[in-house]
Amino acid sequence: MDLFASNIHTLIKPVSDAREALANVAIAPGAFYHGHQMLVKVTGPNGDSGAKHDFTMALEELEKGLTELHAGIQKLSQKYKTLAEANDMKAKDLDDAMYSSAGHFGHLVPGGTGSGGSSGGSSGSSSDGNSGGNSGGNSGGNSGGNSGGNSGGNSGGGSGNKSDKK
Repeated sequence: MDLFASNIHTLIKPVSDAREALANVAIAPGAFYHGHQMLVKVTGPNGDSGAKHDFTMALEELEKGLTELHAGIQKLSQKYKTLAEANDMKAKDLDDAMYSSAGHFGHLVPGGTGSGGSSGGSSGSSSDGNSGGNSGGNSGGNSGGNSGGNSGGNSGGGSGNKSDKK
């Protein structure tokens, strides 16, 4: 785990450097239509949106996520010194170590929620033609605060009577 934590740590500086280099990107398009369109796409009409903003935000979230992941793995490494001890690791310990970083990685993709958590569900059918299933999940994120949710539902259908078929 120390090696994994070390490898994660080596990624933090290049991400930080990329974010800082991106801060220096400036567009000076001149007074023509296509130049202005380039400015709008790269920095937004007021310099606070566009691709530069999106990449900066993604790099910030990546940097935060990697930093928190590194810290979490280090905590696990301190608690579980040997492979035998790690084999007896509790799921809660792993979740506690990784949870805070998960929210940052969710922001890296378009439509990402930035929430960590888990989901699960099951489905089944019986020989009489009835089928049913359930699904449930929970999610929570951490960004200066905690939020969480839990949702679940059940569905079932079918009468199983052959006379219902047409």
